[in-house]
Amino acid sequence: MKQEPITDVIAIHPHLLQKFMNQGKSFQNVLCLYTFYLYHAQLQKTNQILATNSFVHNGLGWGLDKIKKTKKILKDLEVIEVKQKGYYSYIHLLYLYTKKKIVTILNSAVKSEPKKVEVVKPTKAKEKTVFQKILEEKKVSSKKIDEIRNILNSLQKKKVHIFNPLALAKWIGYCENSNIKYSTNNLKYWLKKMDKTTSLEQLKSIDKAISKNWKDFYIPDLKHSYYQKFLGRSLMMDRHCDTLTDVMRRDDKFIYIFRNLSITTKEPLDKLFDRYEDHGGKNTPITSKVLKLLGGVVKRI
Repeated sequence: MKQEPITDVIAIHPHLLQKFMNQGKSFQNVLCLYTFYLYHAQLQKTNQILATNSFVHNGLGWGLDKIKKTKKILKDLEVIEVKQKGYYSYIHLLYLYTKKKIVTILNSAVKSEPKKVEVVKPTKAKEKTVFQKILEEKKVSSKKIDEIRNILNSLQKKKVHIFNPLALAKWIGYCENSNIKYSTNNLKYWLKKMDKTTSLEQLKSIDKAISKNWKDFYIPDLKHSYYQKFLGRSLMMDRHCDTLTDVMRRDDKFIYIFRNLSITTKEPLDKLFDRYEDHGGKNTPITSKVLKLLGGVVKRI
């Protein structure tokens, strides 16, 4: 059977491409397999193509394990669905719409479009941050809170530090209530000590210092920390856990925060990494830019 020449452009939206790029060492395989599916969607003139693992093997020359692993990543990213119909499995490309579907969506939008009415929305009060709430609970005045926040924001503009706002607020509130004098240099020093350590260690160290009425807190450095050596490393479980960014604790469970998801478990980190560490990828340095974009521990103060 003679194949028809493809004249349409095979395009991938930047949003989708960014999803693929976030897969680290798997990026090339994911992009290759998805492009292969797009190509055959053009040939078969459908967004639900017949493309079994054997078909992919013959087309790309990949082994079965590689095909299954790459297909699983596309499924986890909700880019494709695998639908079984009798003996064959079909690949549904979720980002590829048929002409009929597009027409249906457009018609629905036209019918349901409401008449434009200008509505003046009430101005919502700005939600208080955790940092502000904790200091207010410690009876710190609003004027003093604004002064502290301005200093911290000024310091963050010069060099961004990664810290847990709850931990820092507890410490500053303690200093205020205990008449412990501190300056801008002290705030800078505290930020530097907390930088790129885990929230669990920050809170634990500050709680200990407060309970002992100390004038400073002490966080273990990388050499003496159990948790910090795992930051920047990834796991390959049922889903790819990309780059550990923080560790927290709630009751008797740990919360391990990765760039793309969080895991809540009683299991310690060393056991998880012994079983599931993604040894193929390189450790990713934890930067303030990454955590800001991904809603990590750097938050408004």
